Amino acid sequence: MKTAAVIAEYNPFHKGHEYHLLKTRAMAEADYIIVVMSGDFVQRGAPAMMNKYLRTKMALAGGADVVIELPSRYALSSAEGFAEGAVSLIDRLRVVDLLSFGSECGNATQLSHYAQSQLTLEQDPEYRKTLASYQKQGLSYPSAVQNALQDPPEAMFFPNNILGIEYCKSLIRRHSSITPVSILRYGEGYHSPQLSADSESYSSASALRKAAGMHEDSLDFLLQDTAFVSQIPAQVLPIWKSDSEIHYGISEADFSLLLHYKLLSDQAEGYSCFEDCSKDLSSKIAKYLPEYRDFSGFCHLLKSRDLTYTRISRVLMHILLELRKDEAFLKDSDSCLQIPYARLLGFRKNASPLLNRIRKESEIPLIAKPADASMLLSSDGLSLFKEDIRIAHTYEAVASSKNQNLLYNEYRQSPIVW
Repeated sequence: MKTAAVIAEYNPFHKGHEYHLLKTRAMAEADYIIVVMSGDFVQRGAPAMMNKYLRTKMALAGGADVVIELPSRYALSSAEGFAEGAVSLIDRLRVVDLLSFGSECGNATQLSHYAQSQLTLEQDPEYRKTLASYQKQGLSYPSAVQNALQDPPEAMFFPNNILGIEYCKSLIRRHSSITPVSILRYGEGYHSPQLSADSESYSSASALRKAAGMHEDSLDFLLQDTAFVSQIPAQVLPIWKSDSEIHYGISEADFSLLLHYKLLSDQAEGYSCFEDCSKDLSSKIAKYLPEYRDFSGFCHLLKSRDLTYTRISRVLMHILLELRKDEAFLKDSDSCLQIPYARLLGFRKNASPLLNRIRKESEIPLIAKPADASMLLSSDGLSLFKEDIRIAHTYEAVASSKNQNLLYNEYRQSPIVW
């Protein structure tokens, strides 16, 4: 039995994702593909446009065999934290042979070389000093890294390559036996806002979200947009038509009021206790709070040369969701993250042999029924699990209010069976 893993957000699932799964299965000669997927919030510091259960259905329809949730604390992290969380989960399952990811170069060996070079440099005091000096000059962390490296290859700083390098770094740090493989990214650029009218050219998830936002109040109108529909795999489209009106079109704008309330509530304490929020950024948030209008507007207000929009958005979401700093949380003696459980979101009926193998060989419990978590997890593991339940309920509260639907209760949710 050969098993490949994919790390994804599927926000939303489109033909480019289907292509990646098909190529992964063929290239790896994989019997099964496990997808580790962000839950209701995604890495750019925003809510997913539809909930994790709909996106799980789409992933299973599109070619995944098993979908496991990446805890929100890591799904909402920097590229390094996102990769560390996902790779830890995959590695601890002890059934994965290959990790497949898309990249602009399509060369996992090259990206592994970059990863090893960066890990070596990170131990060099002179490099760390140079990096810090660029940050003090007002550069964002990605720009500081680019300047600190001497004549770095341009390929190191393409969006998917950056994530690929972080996956490789995490595998190397963990001395993992999992082999990285990379699929050449095909179609529009990662951040391209343009929706391609050519069904043979894959649009980005950003373009699909933009198109969906234009038809936020009418799913019927969205599904009449031929350019949009041409980017959705045929086997996934029926899910849009039958289910998506339940929780559709969720965006950061829907969390604006809740964020404002949370910022006002925590103003006296300050915000530096939250993940990735420095004392300087905390002071800046407090300074500009009287000018708050909405979520995205506040991100633009706080954005500067040294603070990217995405980092600010993540920090604000950390504050909103009460994600506080805990440097030693779930780390082993080598400072490697140890995700303590695998939350099963869904599986194909024919993937039962894989699930049985996971239950037999995994270092961590596979949680299918949230109500079982208290019997299966340590206190730290249960703390992380309850944090994720609370975050999911926050998303559901906002989504159900917007769409006038009943709330999901996470403790009553069963995995999607396809």
